[in-house]
Amino acid sequence: MREILVAEMAELEAKKGELQAQYSGSTNIQERQNIIDDINKIEKKITGLRTQQEITQQHEDRMEEAQERINTAFDEVEFDGEKYPIRVFTKDEGSAQVLRIHFTNIHLSQEDENGKRVLELKAGYEADKNQLKEELKESKEMVQSLKEQLAQAIMDKEDLEQKRDAAVRMAEDAVRAKAAAELLADEKQKHIDKLREEQAIGASAAVRIVTNVEGDMADAMKAWKEQRPAIYDVQPTDPLKKVEFRAKLAETDEEITDKYIYIGKYRQLDEAEAGRFRLEREAAKAAAEVVEPDTHVEANIPLVVPPVFPFQEEPTTGLVEHGVVSESDAPVTRREFNQLTARVAQLEQSKVNAA
Repeated sequence: MREILVAEMAELEAKKGELQAQYSGSTNIQERQNIIDDINKIEKKITGLRTQQEITQQHEDRMEEAQERINTAFDEVEFDGEKYPIRVFTKDEGSAQVLRIHFTNIHLSQEDENGKRVLELKAGYEADKNQLKEELKESKEMVQSLKEQLAQAIMDKEDLEQKRDAAVRMAEDAVRAKAAAELLADEKQKHIDKLREEQAIGASAAVRIVTNVEGDMADAMKAWKEQRPAIYDVQPTDPLKKVEFRAKLAETDEEITDKYIYIGKYRQLDEAEAGRFRLEREAAKAAAEVVEPDTHVEANIPLVVPPVFPFQEEPTTGLVEHGVVSESDAPVTRREFNQLTARVAQLEQSKVNAA
C-alpha cells in the first residue's frame, strides 16, 4: 500500500515539473493561467496522498504493536496475581501453539478492521477538512469579490447621484436660461416697439426740432446784429478802389476808418436813425443818473411816455424863419425831453419799490 502511494506521488511530482516547464516557456496569459490551475490540482492530490501515506504508516505501526501485545497476551495467562504459561492448559506444545495462532488471528483481524475503520474515518476527516479549507478559501474569495462588488456598487451609486445632481442643475440652469432668454426677448421687443414708435413720431418731432433750431438761430442773429456798433454817413476813402471806408459812430459821432471786407461788423444807419439812436442812448444814460425817488409815491400813478420829437436847440425868440410859432406848437427842446425822461424813470422806480 505504501509503495503504491509513493509511486503515485512520484508520478504527480513529475507531471508537476512538466507543467512548471511549460509555464516558464509560455507567453500566453490564458495558457499560463490554465497551467497554474493544473499545478494547483496536482499539489492538492499530492497533499492527499501524503496524508494517506502517513495514515497507512500509522496503521502499520499500530498493527505491529498489536501483534506484540497479542503474542505477549497468549504466551501466559495472568490470574489472581499469578501468571501461568498457556501450554499448561493444553496437553502438549502443539495444542498450545494452535490455540495461540487461532486467537492471535482473531485479535489481529479485529485490530485490522478497527485500524481500517480508523483510517477511513481519518481519511474522511482529512477530506472534509480539505473540503472545508477549499470552501473557506472560496468563501473568502467570494467575500472579497462581494466587497469589491459592494465598493463598485457604492461608487456607481455615487456616480449616478452626481450625474443626477448634475442633470438637475443642468435642468435648473436651462429653466433659468429660458426665463432669461424670454425676458431678453421681451425687453428686445419692447425696445423694437419703442424704436418703431419713435420712428413713427420721428418726422413730426424732427419738424419741431428744426423749427426750434431755426427760431433760436433767428434770435441769435437778431441779438448779434443789434450788438454791432452803429455807424452812419459811410463813404469810401477812395471812390475808385473802394477798399476802405470812413464813417461816423452813431453813439459818439467819432469818425472811423476800416476796410470794406469788415463792414459786416457794423450796423449801418441813415441820418434819421442815427439821430434816434443818439436820443435813446442819452435818455438811458440820464435815467441811470437820476437819484432814487421817494418810496412813498403813489403806486397806481399811470405812466406817461412822452412822444419822441426831433431835437433842436432852444430858440432865443419865439420866431422862426417862416413865421411866429406859438408856445404850444413849439418843438420839444433837449432839456424838456431829459426832464420828462427822468420823471418817467422816477415813476417806474417808485412803482417797483411800492410793489
